[in-house]
Amino acid sequence: RDVQFGAIRAGRIFGSLRAVTVLTRASFEGVATEVEIDGIGAARIASTEFRVQQASPDSGQLTLDASSANDAHLVLRGAYRRADGATAVTVDSLRFAYDSVVWRSAAPIRVISDQNGLRVDSMEVRSSANGLVALRADVPETGDVKAMARLERFPVGEAIAFALGTRRFSGQLTGDISLAGTRASPLIAWRIEGDSLGVDGTYLPQVISDGRYSDRQLVAQANITDSLGGRLHAEARVPVDLSIATIEKRLLSDKVDADVSADSLNLEALDITVAGVSRVKGSLVGRVSVAGTVDRPVATGRMTLDDFSFYSSQLGIAPDQGRALIRAAQDSLILESFRVRSGRNADSLGASG
Repeated sequence: RDVQFGAIRAGRIFGSLRAVTVLTRASFEGVATEVEIDGIGAARIASTEFRVQQASPDSGQLTLDASSANDAHLVLRGAYRRADGATAVTVDSLRFAYDSVVWRSAAPIRVISDQNGLRVDSMEVRSSANGLVALRADVPETGDVKAMARLERFPVGEAIAFALGTRRFSGQLTGDISLAGTRASPLIAWRIEGDSLGVDGTYLPQVISDGRYSDRQLVAQANITDSLGGRLHAEARVPVDLSIATIEKRLLSDKVDADVSADSLNLEALDITVAGVSRVKGSLVGRVSVAGTVDRPVATGRMTLDDFSFYSSQLGIAPDQGRALIRAAQDSLILESFRVRSGRNADSLGASG
């Protein structure tokens, strides 16, 4: 029957526990299975089995077998060991499968935690679709920290859907993330390329994100560039404390500081896909800035889309000579004007307000 632990609900829980060699060196073996779990954030887990074998306070073997509501499947097998104040967790094998794609660890993954800090020794997971997730980290309690992560063809939509139970979306990430500095003052940088991000037949062109963090300031950028050199650029600056420590408040201010600019972005020169729509043309120019606070944002600027046209195979129409002007004012986006023509010169549609 349903079992509730705070916000976490499990449809059914069943399992067993057995103690062996109690009179000499006691160890335990156990298995627990949970079905229809929710309440862990947005995660939607169909079933989970956690198995412990030859377990004692100093060592044991672990197995985790989890399936999501959308049929993705994760299996981890490994062991833990405690000795001389250090805890080492070794994942001997990792397997994550969805649709026809399978991710597997290339070698055992070893994580060590002791009085000196935390280390991850050469994690490498590869997929049958030429994907890669690699991580190496050394985060001591004192002194310099260092970590490097590499993604290749990483299915971000599948991973988020498995972890959070959200709707699946397409797309892959490729890039690098680095960590340097110290625990108190880390330096973080990344460059990530997102390819074919989208859902239901609508896919974005390549999106490139760059970012850096230092001195309690995070600066994140995203760019879309057409083949003729036009660009859509977004940038946000966030005062935040990302020190590697337990602190009360990460976000240092509710101040908003962001802007989006379009420099002659040519829609025809973009690798963009919209189901049932082709021959998309137009030029986007303008800039919108957002300041103020989260509760009271202040937006200024305008964006203009000129010479807009496309062909809709579903409707059998080809609107052209389109123009749209959007103005940002305080917390609103105002469509100042919109016009498009289809068919004869008299067949036009316009709007403003």
